[in-house]
Amino acid sequence: MQNDIKIVKMSIKDKVYIDIRENRELYNTLSVLGISPNPLFYLRKKIASLANEPQYLFSVMSNPEQTFLAFYRGLLPRIIETLQERNIPFEILDYRVKGESINIFIKPSVNLFDYQSRALEKLSKLENAILVSECGSGKTVMGVALISTFKVSTLIIVPTLQIQQQWKTSLIKMTDIKRKDIGMIGQGISNLSKITISTYQSLERMEPKQLEELNAKFGCLIVDEAHRVSARILCEVANKSPAFYRFGFTATPQRKDQKDILIFNSISHNIIDVKSEELQKAGRLIIPSVRFVKINTGIQITECYRWNGAEKVVEKDWTTLFTRLTESTTRTNIILDNIEKTVLENHICLVLTNRKAYCEYLSRKLNERGISSNYINGHIAKSDREAILKNMGSKIKVLFSTYQLASEGLDVPILSCLHLISPTSNENLVKQASGRVRRAIEGKKALIIDYVDEDSKELFNMYKLRRRYYKKFGFVIEN
Repeated sequence: MQNDIKIVKMSIKDKVYIDIRENRELYNTLSVLGISPNPLFYLRKKIASLANEPQYLFSVMSNPEQTFLAFYRGLLPRIIETLQERNIPFEILDYRVKGESINIFIKPSVNLFDYQSRALEKLSKLENAILVSECGSGKTVMGVALISTFKVSTLIIVPTLQIQQQWKTSLIKMTDIKRKDIGMIGQGISNLSKITISTYQSLERMEPKQLEELNAKFGCLIVDEAHRVSARILCEVANKSPAFYRFGFTATPQRKDQKDILIFNSISHNIIDVKSEELQKAGRLIIPSVRFVKINTGIQITECYRWNGAEKVVEKDWTTLFTRLTESTTRTNIILDNIEKTVLENHICLVLTNRKAYCEYLSRKLNERGISSNYINGHIAKSDREAILKNMGSKIKVLFSTYQLASEGLDVPILSCLHLISPTSNENLVKQASGRVRRAIEGKKALIIDYVDEDSKELFNMYKLRRRYYKKFGFVIEN
């Protein structure tokens, strides 16, 4: 067989394209590199929302004649390794876009922390990588420094308008670039420049031709909060970029949908990991204490039924369970009492739940007790949100929000106490949420109040997982 193998021709652009017309026998050998088991497939009979999950995740495509393969770019090292192991000759044609050069310099007044400088040095030696660094570590700062190192036109993709503004502010604050020279795409605005910041959703909605023309302008792609956006959107957006450099920034590469492999295959398997210990040593993060509050309401989870084709499926009714928890007067009063207690301990509190209406209700009840509080959600105007956050600590002592809204992009260093009032077993969510009160400022002590629903076996098991996470993170457990 080896004597029959001709040189395998690969080209790199937005993806890795392989011509196998003269090596058809390589189709199966190579295509399996882009096929991974889907962890959610085996849960599809238990959870209604997963009913249509495929058995496999694909990072490879082929034409009907099976003469070409197109792989996500993060798989290139594995493709090369596979060919080399089999002594198969290959050649690579590089059509990646190197972009336009830009004049951008870090201001002399900007000093990076040692851990940021070390991460930047590693990133600058690579063409693609994923930077893993906790909340409060300054990923945006490292991103701006990276752009200033490569000095090529850069497209930054972010999940929210708030994070988009954070990038713009950091670019202006850290470098000599002018506000007018930063392009913005999102919320009806499409203003391109050599450094452009876009939301994922805006790129996803673009016509294919328009997106192709946009991508052709940039030599560097930075995918921020890579774990947050849906796997489908991330793959569609990132894998259409022909940029020479491709980087992902995230606090954790583990995704809620368990499709981590798609991040690595789309961006890179090179991981630059900034350890929590480095941040603590630099005085950027503090170690919080965790206080558990036990609640007994007698609330149990019930079962509901749905049809999966002709099959009747029994599953746990989580929606009704969480609704009953928010409707429990006993539970609500315990939460309000503990929030009031932590305010009297001079904490500035962040309270997270999974229900927007519950945020508003609790805020109103706390204000009735004479404790100034407010809430933020996706429907609040940007100016109102900014005013609320600006008044934290002075006029507002307690901020209510949802896990989704506050888990990323909420930068209020004065927050010192986190109340997790909706049960969860999601390690990433717990880590992201706890990061909101870990920002180090002089004299600050951080506290996490975790509410334990003892009467439900399912919710108590969630508590045991959270307790395990806290120990893993190195937090101090009070009780």
